[in-house]
Amino acid sequence: MQSLTNAFSTVCVFQLAVMAILLACAIEDIKRKRISVIYPAVLFALILIFQLYLVYEKRFDIKLLAISLIPGIVMLILSFLSDRSLGAGDGIMTLFMGPILGARVTFFAIVIALFLSAFVSGFLIIFKKAKKTESFAFIPCILIGVGVSIYAFC
Repeated sequence: MQSLTNAFSTVCVFQLAVMAILLACAIEDIKRKRISVIYPAVLFALILIFQLYLVYEKRFDIKLLAISLIPGIVMLILSFLSDRSLGAGDGIMTLFMGPILGARVTFFAIVIALFLSAFVSGFLIIFKKAKKTESFAFIPCILIGVGVSIYAFC
């Protein structure tokens, strides 16, 4: 039982680290409407550390790792199909969240983020605070989606 508790708390630490990185990224996304390459790089390093931890704990599963990449791959495809209306940085961040948060949490975080961004952008357009063609910071929506999904599923 003690081992399970330690493993759970270690996973929580990694999830909190993802949220901290997303918070810093969200602040930059709001200010500059783009994100620095440092955030995906740090998230990628965190993936490597987390996967090594799973190997050490004998809980590594290549199938789960592959499945956890699917939501991010879908986001990247949407980015390219929408002619970058959805930023590639958003897709990369989502891709790199998957191996730590898991496919279910990442998928629901994206769904929540999409609904939240639609609501906020609609509100901004209706009240003339933004134009239809104006770019919108999506990482803050992803951060909220991740927080809600972690709370709901973990």
